[in-house]
Amino acid sequence: MGSLRPAALAAEAAPRLEPEHGHEARRALRNSLKLGSSLLITWAVALAVRFLLPRWLGPEQFGPMNFADSFTALVFVALGFGLDSYIRKEVPVRPECAREFFAGVSYVRLAASLLLIGAVVFILEWTRKPVQVRQLVYLFAGMQLCFTFNNSLAALLHAKGDVGGLSVASVLAKLLWGAGILGSVFAGLGVLGVAAAYLGSELIKMLLLTFLAHKHLQLSWRPRLRSAGAVLAASMPFYVAAFAQTATAKVGVTLLSFLVADDRELGWYGAASNLSNIALILTPMLSWVLMPTLSRLAARSLDELMSAVRRAIMLVLSAIIPLSLLMTLGAGALVKVLFGDAFVPATRSVQLLVPTFVLTYLASLAAIALVLLNRSWTVTLISVAGAVWTALLVVVIVPAAYSRLGPGGGATGCALATVLSEAVIAAAMLLAVGRKSFDRTTLQRLFAAGVSCVGVVLLDRALVVPDPYRLLADALAYVVLAVVLGAVDLRELAALRKLVSLGRLR
Repeated sequence: MGSLRPAALAAEAAPRLEPEHGHEARRALRNSLKLGSSLLITWAVALAVRFLLPRWLGPEQFGPMNFADSFTALVFVALGFGLDSYIRKEVPVRPECAREFFAGVSYVRLAASLLLIGAVVFILEWTRKPVQVRQLVYLFAGMQLCFTFNNSLAALLHAKGDVGGLSVASVLAKLLWGAGILGSVFAGLGVLGVAAAYLGSELIKMLLLTFLAHKHLQLSWRPRLRSAGAVLAASMPFYVAAFAQTATAKVGVTLLSFLVADDRELGWYGAASNLSNIALILTPMLSWVLMPTLSRLAARSLDELMSAVRRAIMLVLSAIIPLSLLMTLGAGALVKVLFGDAFVPATRSVQLLVPTFVLTYLASLAAIALVLLNRSWTVTLISVAGAVWTALLVVVIVPAAYSRLGPGGGATGCALATVLSEAVIAAAMLLAVGRKSFDRTTLQRLFAAGVSCVGVVLLDRALVVPDPYRLLADALAYVVLAVVLGAVDLRELAALRKLVSLGRLR
C-alpha cells in the first residue's frame, strides 16, 4: 500500500496543475493580443509621423534633432540600472517583491539624473554646440528621464500580467505625441516644438503608468534602501549590458556628429534609421511577452526553455527575413516617396541597415536565453565588447566613407559600421548559448530562407517592370520559394498561440 502513495498523490495533484497551466496560457494569449493591438496602433501613428517628419523638417533641421535624441539616449541609459530586465525575470514569479524595491530605486534614479544633467551641460559647453542644439538636448533629456521611468513601470505591468490599462495608456500617449508634432509643425514652432511634443507625451504617459502600477501592484512611496540596494546589485549585469547595447545603437550617431561637418549627414542617417526600424516592429513583444513566458518555462525545465527559444527564432525570422528583403530591394523608391528628393543620399544607408535587424533579432533572442540560463554576465561582456567594437568601427569607417562617397557617405559609413558590429555581436551571443539554440530543422529552414532570398534578388535584377509591381512580384516569388524549399511551414503559423502558451510550448 505504501508504494501506491506517491502515484496516488501524483494522480490527485494532476487535475489541479493542468487548469493552472491552462489559465497561464490563456492569460499570456490575452496579454499578447492586447499588447499586439496597442502596438499596431502606436506603430501606425509612429510610422506616419516619423516618415513625414524628415520631409517637413528637411535634413538640416532633422539632423540636429536626431543628434539630440541619440546623445541623450546614450547619456540617460545610465539611469536604467538594469531594472527592467530584473523586473521581467523576478516579478513574474514573485509579484510582491516590487513593493520592496521600486520606491528606493526611483529615488536613487532621480538623484542620479541631476548628476547626468550637469554632465550634459558641461559637454555641450565644452564642445560649443549651437544654442538651438543645446535647447533640443535639454528637451530630449527630460523626455529620456520620463522614458526611463515609463519602461520600468511598463515592465512591472507586463510582469504582473495586467496590461489592459497599459495598452490604453500607450495608445493615448502616442496619439498625443503625433498630434503635438503635427500641431508644432503647422503652427510654425519648428524643431523645438517637435522636441516639446516628445517630452509632453512621455510625461503624460508616466503619470498614467504610475497610477496603474500603484493600482495593480500596491506600490509604496516609502523607500526601502536596503532592498533597493540589493536589487541594484543583482541588476548590475543587466545594467552594464543595457548600457552597452544602447551605446552600440546610439554611439554611431553621436560620433557622426563630431566626425563630419555637415548636419545633413545626421539627417540622412536618421531618415534611414526611421525607415529601417520598420523591421524592428516585433522587438517589443520579445521583452513584453516572450521573456516573462520563457522565465516561467525556465523555472520548470531547461529542455522546454531551449525548445521555446528555437521555436521563437523560427517564428520571428519567418516574419522578419522577407520584410527585410523587400525593404532592401525597394529602398530607393521608399526613400523618394516617403522623404522626398532631399533624402535620396540616405538610400545606401537603408540598404545596409535593414538586413542588419535580422542579426539584431537573433542577438536579442540569444541574450534572453542567456539571462534565463543565469548567464547574465556573459551577455554583459559581449555587449560591452560590442559597444567598443562599434565605436572603433565608426571612427575608422565614417571619415573614409565621408571623404570618398560624396553626399550621404558619412551616413553610409555609419550604417556599414552598424552591420559589421551587429554581425559580431549576434555570432558571439549564439555561440554562448550553444548548439541547443539551433537544431537540424532550424538550420535547414534558415538555409532555405537564404536560398529563397538569393533567388528573389536574382529575379529582381532581371525584372524590367516599374515599382510597385516589381516589389509585388518579389514578394510573391519569396512566398513560393520559401514554401517550396521549406523555409516556411504553413502549419507552423498555427503555433503562434503556442509561442505564448506555458502549458503547450514544447
